[in-house]
Amino acid sequence: MEALGEPAEAYGKAAIVGLDGEIEHGSALIHTLKFGDHFRKAANATTLLPAVEKRAPAGVVFDIPLKHITDATIRSHHQTVEVRIADAPHAGEIVVALAAAAQGRPQQRLAPLATEQ
Repeated sequence: MEALGEPAEAYGKAAIVGLDGEIEHGSALIHTLKFGDHFRKAANATTLLPAVEKRAPAGVVFDIPLKHITDATIRSHHQTVEVRIADAPHAGEIVVALAAAAQGRPQQRLAPLATEQ
């Protein structure tokens, strides 16, 4: 949160498992309250922390989904952060990543979810 330099408005997480592992290995790391609650508390968040899990070779591009920290229906904050680490994960490694945004999408045009109900 300190690196963001502003309060977070959106957040997400990822686990990318090398080819010698299984997606469940990554899921086991990031889908626990002991993991997610630290980020939720740091962001002053109350919503579920959206996630992506993937099994892939080093250098894979992956998108971390983001949602608003207190209201998952705020559409301006439904976005993704594209990530690539050139030399990871190696076959026996797991990349765990967190992402946060200090605002929603610039120039977002979607109507509030309530207008469709």
